Amino acid sequence: MNEIQYANFTIYCCECTRAIHPILITGKRAYPHRKDLYHLPFWMCYLCECFVSCHPGTEKPLGSIASKELKQARLYIHTILDPIWQSGIMKRGQLYAKISRKLGYTYHTANIRNMKEIKQVKEILDTIKITMPSIEGDFV
Repeated sequence: MNEIQYANFTIYCCECTRAIHPILITGKRAYPHRKDLYHLPFWMCYLCECFVSCHPGTEKPLGSIASKELKQARLYIHTILDPIWQSGIMKRGQLYAKISRKLGYTYHTANIRNMKEIKQVKEILDTIKITMPSIEGDFV
């Protein structure tokens, strides 16, 4: 029988609202219906069983551990954010720096911890879009 191995670092679990020592699992446990992900590593909260994926080819977590609701909200933020930098009007790094300045800390979507932060980022993106020239694509 395999013994559970806890990480020697902590990661913030948005569902439990605390830093935890996650356990390393594979995609087989995280996404049992996705055989194409079985070989990939994920870090899971041992309390709520929410998880986060890793940077490609590593076991480095991509951000904090999010609930299903928060994962969906982060994806929604990307539907607004990505067309802005993909249009070429501003570079991705410039956009993230602008958001960071307005938030007062270094921004990355994978580190959004709650719905309040989602709302703050959406309001910032709405302001940025208003000041931009028109680009193709729907931002809603």
